[in-house]
Amino acid sequence: MARIIINLERYLSERELAINYLMYDYAKQEPLIPGEKVTMLSSNDGPYFSAPGRFDFYNQEGQLYVMDKSIEEFEKLLPELLKELPEPLTFEVEDLEGIISLVKSAQEVGYSVYGYHQKLVDTWDVIDPLSLIQDTTEKAEKGEHFNPTSYYTASQEDDRLTLVNNVGTKLLCESDEMKTRFLLENYYFEVVDSKGECLLKQIPLEELAGVLYSLLNGMTVSEVKNLFLSPYNMTRNQVEECLLVYDRYTMSKKRKIETLDDFSALESVPLDSDYQGYYGEYSYWLEEECIRISRSVDVMDLPKVFELLNMEKQEVLVGLGANKVSDKLLSDAIESDILIFRDDRIQTRVCDTSELEYEEGTIVNFIYEERKNEISLSTFRETLFTAIDQETREELFRELTFSQSVARLIRLWEERDK
Repeated sequence: MARIIINLERYLSERELAINYLMYDYAKQEPLIPGEKVTMLSSNDGPYFSAPGRFDFYNQEGQLYVMDKSIEEFEKLLPELLKELPEPLTFEVEDLEGIISLVKSAQEVGYSVYGYHQKLVDTWDVIDPLSLIQDTTEKAEKGEHFNPTSYYTASQEDDRLTLVNNVGTKLLCESDEMKTRFLLENYYFEVVDSKGECLLKQIPLEELAGVLYSLLNGMTVSEVKNLFLSPYNMTRNQVEECLLVYDRYTMSKKRKIETLDDFSALESVPLDSDYQGYYGEYSYWLEEECIRISRSVDVMDLPKVFELLNMEKQEVLVGLGANKVSDKLLSDAIESDILIFRDDRIQTRVCDTSELEYEEGTIVNFIYEERKNEISLSTFRETLFTAIDQETREELFRELTFSQSVARLIRLWEERDK
């Protein structure tokens, strides 16, 4: 029988599809035990070792159909992908039942959780961060809030507005329209105490489980903010390679979160007509690829965050509280015969593929070429977790973030108790 080799490259080109090959270095996988030095939330300086890459499958508009799959997993998916494309991935947060359980636990100790959404107004590239920080600090010392777009004077330059100070120094300019296309307008949450004071804000849904669990199990508000909501997971190299960007949003009204239905209802919550002005925040972007790689920074937090990110050695004190949180989750997991493993990885290269050949369910040949000078080699450090049932050796979940792991474990425990 003749061998049938499919030229994937031609097939993909005709359909405006493409495959990326992502290369990572991994640290040694660690089984996690309560009380040990390596925790779910500790840092890991390596050593790291190279490993086989992963595949993304996407269209020319950037919509993903397959993400972060090993070659074995990708080969299993390819036959169906070649027959008919599925709906693009939506990145919806899973295990909302686990998150709602944490919301109810927070309510029992006096916290309330509110959800809202934002609508992007405009986005600005920061030209002179040091002058911006100086003006922010002066306002903070007077106990005043700082609003860059109203504090500085607008000047038309070419096709973009530029904001200048009273001596003519250029501080911000309107961003390229590409940024607005790639900037996600998401749902966010805040935690309010029994006195009505907002303790934590701008919590993305994908971090809500980790934030609530940590707040309920030994971490202070400042520790939670530093670990989950501030961009302290960036390296100094990333900060030097990236562009600081300022975004403005209008805000919706806030809805109290108590049931699963409240999550789906957030989309229809109207904009808050009583909210005067705009909400502003900073973030870091890889400009060439138009990728936002950092968490957001509140306007008044910029001086402190910028100083810490540019230190030779960053010192973010979250160890004691983080150890308590990790030990609690790991102890509860072990009691229920669940063993959790930790994987740390650093993305080292993003490669385009060519000359792809597919034969009888196997990719028999492909060439990958790095996108030079486009993706930073210091970008994208991840800590992911895999869990197995110690009795059956069944894999319960694989390569989830800390927050995803929290939500999944709580849902699993509740299902077992039913």
